Parts: sequence; C-alpha cells; structure tokens
Amino acid sequence: MAEIKTRSGYLLVAASLMSISGVGSAQERISSKDLLDMSLQELLGLKISSYSRVEQKISDIPASLEVIDQQEIQALGYRSIAEILSATIGFYRTESRAWFGSTNFGVRGAYSQGVFNDMVVLINGVNQKSLAASGVYLERTEVPVELIKRIEIIRGPMSVTYGNMAFLGAINIVTIDGKESLSNRVTLVRANNNSERGTLEFSEHSDSMMYQFNLSYENQKDFNFPYSDLISDTSILTNFGLSPDSKVADYHDSIFANFALQTPTTNIYIQHRNAKIGVIDAIPGVGFGSLAENKSTTFSIKREYELNDNWRMNAQVDLLNFNYLVDEEFGFENSFSVNTSQNKTTRITSDFIYSPNNKLQVISGLSYANGDYSAIDDYPNDGLENFEYDLESDYSLHYTAVYSNAFYEFSDNLDITGGIRFERVGDYTLVLTENRIVDDSQNIEFKEVNENSWLALPRLSMTYRLSDDSDFKAIYSSGSKEPTVGQNINIDNPLESERINSIEFIYTQKVGRSLFSASVFNNQFDDLITGRFDFVNNTWITEFTNVGKITTTGVELGYNYIANDQFNLQIDAAYYNTKNKTQFFEQVELGLSPGHMIKAKAIYKFTDDITISAVVNHTDSVLADWQIDPTQPTPQEQVNSGSRYALGADAFTTIDTSILFKDLFNQKLTEHLMSQENLSQLEKLITEAFENRGDFSPQSAPSEVREAVTEALTMIDSGKVRVAEKVNGDWVVNQWLKKAVLLSFSLERK
Repeated sequence: MAEIKTRSGYLLVAASLMSISGVGSAQERISSKDLLDMSLQELLGLKISSYSRVEQKISDIPASLEVIDQQEIQALGYRSIAEILSATIGFYRTESRAWFGSTNFGVRGAYSQGVFNDMVVLINGVNQKSLAASGVYLERTEVPVELIKRIEIIRGPMSVTYGNMAFLGAINIVTIDGKESLSNRVTLVRANNNSERGTLEFSEHSDSMMYQFNLSYENQKDFNFPYSDLISDTSILTNFGLSPDSKVADYHDSIFANFALQTPTTNIYIQHRNAKIGVIDAIPGVGFGSLAENKSTTFSIKREYELNDNWRMNAQVDLLNFNYLVDEEFGFENSFSVNTSQNKTTRITSDFIYSPNNKLQVISGLSYANGDYSAIDDYPNDGLENFEYDLESDYSLHYTAVYSNAFYEFSDNLDITGGIRFERVGDYTLVLTENRIVDDSQNIEFKEVNENSWLALPRLSMTYRLSDDSDFKAIYSSGSKEPTVGQNINIDNPLESERINSIEFIYTQKVGRSLFSASVFNNQFDDLITGRFDFVNNTWITEFTNVGKITTTGVELGYNYIANDQFNLQIDAAYYNTKNKTQFFEQVELGLSPGHMIKAKAIYKFTDDITISAVVNHTDSVLADWQIDPTQPTPQEQVNSGSRYALGADAFTTIDTSILFKDLFNQKLTEHLMSQENLSQLEKLITEAFENRGDFSPQSAPSEVREAVTEALTMIDSGKVRVAEKVNGDWVVNQWLKKAVLLSFSLERK
C-alpha cells in the first residue's frame, strides 16, 4: 500500500484508489505518477465516523483533522499512543508523577491541569469519560500500538456531537475494522531499558460475522531520575532516609484485553485495562511505596436499523466502570494510607440519519447518561482519616442532550454544514463523611448542587471548492466543559460550565507532488474554573471560581511531499499566541503554553520489506503556572506577590529514527499459499459475478459470491496478491481483483 498523509483532513490514500477508477481491458499499464495526478477530491475517499458518529467521507467533513493508520504507526516505530500524539501538530506532552500520576497534553496553546480533559477520547467510538471524572486518565486508554488500525484526531470544539467532553476536539482510537483483513499473531518486544511488551491477537472473519480477541501485557521502566534533578532543596530527603542521589521509583505495569463481535447490523465491544504507575505525592515515591492503579472495564453494544429508504437509526449503550487507587503505605509506618475513587456511568445514545437525496443528510440524536461516584481519602499523619465523598443515592448523576447535524450540498462547489446541541447536567447531592468508621451524624455533611440550566452549543461551517485541487473551509464552533464533583465541594453556589467559542479558516492546495494546508484560528475561553484544592492545617481548602479568561490565536501550516512511491515527507509548523485575560492576571505570562512547534516525519521504503523513518519534534519553551500568595489581603496583591510554583521547561528538539523489517522469514515456511488452480477458480467466479452484478442486490447476492469477494479482499490486504504490480517500471493491473473491489462496494448495505 502506498500512502499519502497530510493534515487538516487530507490524508491516507491507498494505492487501491487507482485501481477502481474504471474498468478496462484484462490488463492495463498505469504509470506510477498517475496516483499523483489524481485531484484533491479524488484523494479524499477515506471514511471516518468520529465527526458525526456516522461514517462520512473526509471530503465532507469541515474540520482540522488527522488520521494515523496502522502502516504509518509501524513505519515510524511508535510505541504508544502518547508518542503518536506527541508527534502530532497542536499537541505537547507533560508528565505528572504527582498524585494522579497521569500523562497529560496541551492542545493548541491551551493546557488544563490534572488528567487529560480538553478532548473527548473514544475507543472504537465508545466515550471513555465518566460523568463524575474531570477527564480521562490516558493510562486507561493506552491501547497497545500493535492492535491499532488507525487513530482519528479532530482539533477544534466538537461539543455538538459529544457534548461537554469535547472542549477542544476528539480522538478516536480504532482497533476493529471489519473492512480490513484480520490475523492471528503473537508479538514480543524487549527494549534496552528493561521494558517488555507482549500482545496476542486472535480473530475470525466471515461474510456474516467477525470476532476478535486481544490480550496485551506491558512493563516499562523509563522514568528513573535522581531527586536532585527534580527538586531544588534536597535537604528534605533526609526526613525519608534518602540522599540527593536517590532515584524516583519507576514502575509502569499494565494489562489490556478486549473482545469484539461484529455482524452487518450489530457491534459488541468489551474492554478491560489494569495499569499501575509509580507516583510522587506528598511523599517521595521510592521503592514500591507509592503506586497509582487504574482499573477500567467497558461494555458497549451498538445496533443499526434501516427504517426505510430515507431513514436509518443507530442505537448504542455503553457501560463504564472506572476505579482509581493510590497506595502510599510506604510513607506511613504505623498505618495504611490510601486515596481511592470509583466512577460508574451508563450512557445511551440514539442517532437518526435522514438522507432524502444525495445533497442532504441530517443526523439527529438523543443522549442520556447516569452515573455514580464515591471516593475515600485516608491520610492519618495529616489528620485526615477515612474521609469519604459519596452521592446521596446510587446513579444520581444525570446528563441529557439532544443534538442535530445537517450537511447540505448547496451547489457543485459549495457545502453548508450546521449543527446545535442542547444539554443539561442534572442536580445531585454530595455526601461528605469525616472519619466514616465512627457512627456519628456530626461527621456527615450534605452538599446540594443544582444545575438547572440548559446549554446551547451551535456549530456552523462552509466548504467552498475553488477547483478540483483546492478548497477553503470556514468554521464557527462552540464548546463547554462541566465542573467536576470535586470542584463543587465546599462551594456555596455551583460553578458554571467553562465555555469556548472558536473561529477557524482552512485552505488546502494540491500542486503536482505536493499538498499544502494552512489553518488560522481564534479561540476565546470564558468562565474558566480557576482556584486551588489544597490541604492546610488538617483542613481541605477548596477555592474555585468561574473567572478565568484566555484567548489563543494560532496558525498551523502543513506540507506533504511525495517524491515517488518510495518516499514521503510531512512537515507541520504552528505558532500560538495565547494571552491570559483573567482579571488581575493580565500582566502574568501564561504557563504551560509554548509559542511554536515544528513536527516532521519522513518515510523511505528501500524495498517492500525494509523501511527507514525519522520523526522530528521541536517544541518551544514553557513557563510553570503562576501560583498566587493567599496570605495577601486583596486579589491584586495575591497575584502580584505570587510566583511560579516550579521551574519551566526549555525548548527542546528530539529526533527518533526507526528501521522496519518485514517478512524477515520466508513466508512459505509459515503460511499456506493458494494453489494456481484455486486462484484461477476464484478469478473465474469473480469475473462472472461482475458481469452479472445487475442480477442481484446487496440482500440477494449469492453466498458463494460474497465469500469469493471476501477471500479476494483478504488476500489483497495480506499482500498475497496485488491489485496493481510494478513490472519494468510500469503498473500492471489485475482486472479480476479490481472487479472484486468494485463488487465489494455493490455488496455493501446502503
């Protein structure tokens, strides 16, 4: 497979595109440059579902997006989703081994403390955020890269589709795709930093059903620094029996398992992950004394219905159960210390798709979710014993939304898209219990949180095709982010939702072997929740208000060059000007916000079996956040007397190189190749079916035709046969395989 990859939605063109452009003689000779001569619109045939929850062509999607497929993941040597995001324009990575111990990312110059909470994270279309949580622990979503078919990334508010969880966009990690060939395999990886990873994949695929089972184990040891590199005052280490040369505990152990079952109308997905990571909390994380453990279990079932010629319906039910535990037994010699929480969410979503003609499509839906939440803090040495947060009744968190997206082809050159979402988070009562093991009503406090208002989140966009090789998109979008249960503790008046309004313009142009893209955007953030959650003098202090205001103006440029079918170069650059507009903070430079970044990827294919690649990541320096001085009498003096709570990070540049060897062992020793006689019979059957394709419909096609097409596509995807082969510098098309591809489209349910 040859591939072309660019940003802002112009990406991933399989070589099979050139083989379905028409039906001709038994064999045609196609010059390798023909693929490069295809128009921009012809290159955009890939379909994704993360924009509207319904499969759509990229050319129909008005957004800044990127798709990273399995071949690119392998060629560039990515080892984790965090590495993939780090190499994607707009993302910059932070590592926090404090308390929650989670990887986090800033997006387009904006950064939120804690766990990753600026974008919705999906796995096979299943939202990974629970109702009560502030975000998503990326350790829960760290799917082994060997199992990933592709990752779809949309930058910009996606709240019309996903509500208050898609503040700055959406990430969909796809591990299951019934259209692709499946395989049974075992993968073992051993790295020179004493890390190891193993995966097992087993699957079966037929015309009527596909099932897949994956199991993965990973142990990493990549965070092992002396404390002298992390803190300025090393004298406090003696209180824990440590020296400045003592190193931070390094531990990252995880198990991932999932099962998927697909039929033409039903998808069932079950996932479980257990991840442990060494952390630094109130005490140094040495030995195995400070571990954060994340357990997550997800069950999802989705059913598709064809109501009539114009109407379809998708119904989906997701069940999520997340558990979090920090074990700090090491720091307390005479007692057990723990911080633990549990989140449960049931989410029901129905999408109604109305397509009266080929110019209009309306996708409307209903979403309802309820959830449960509880947490326990036990820090006896700090005077906080068995403190419990819980909801007054089970599953008393509620969320309701109605939404609609409309796509209309106004003319041959102009598409208009509009959408709106109305959402509401229901009221709930939080129960706070001090020293819960003592039966005393004086220890219990009830905290009512009333959130009666509905939010309206609109989106409007326009796509204008200037020519076959260029287009222009203008996008207005809005988003929201709900306050968490924890932020509303000890708040007399419940916090409001954080808001964002975004305007973006995207221009793309194809010139010969090059693809250019440019994006200019302005994000206005209002009602951002600022404050602190601290433990002072044996008392939890919660001070949060909706006073934060930030603006970001950004420019993102992309360039992709395809020298030939062996070499691909992609360069992305971005500039972000982020300003803090919060009252009293106007003169304080915003922390954790780089001004620019450059990402570059190059892939060179020496042979069909050997590929070399390089990934370059340059990110500007950042400052630490500004911490106010709460001892001062006025807000202005608190800000003026504040300081950076830590050292910032210098600008850095990393270069990662990889060499990929495929088919290192002779395939003939490990797999059975179809005999020439069977191959001829398959060719005859497909050729006859293609000539008689008008005699059957997707519902009435003979089973032997379906099986033959499936077998042909499986051989194409596995590389046993090729639609087009290069012979003496020219491409030779195997017409019967091209006909198999065309038949597969005819057999799909419409």
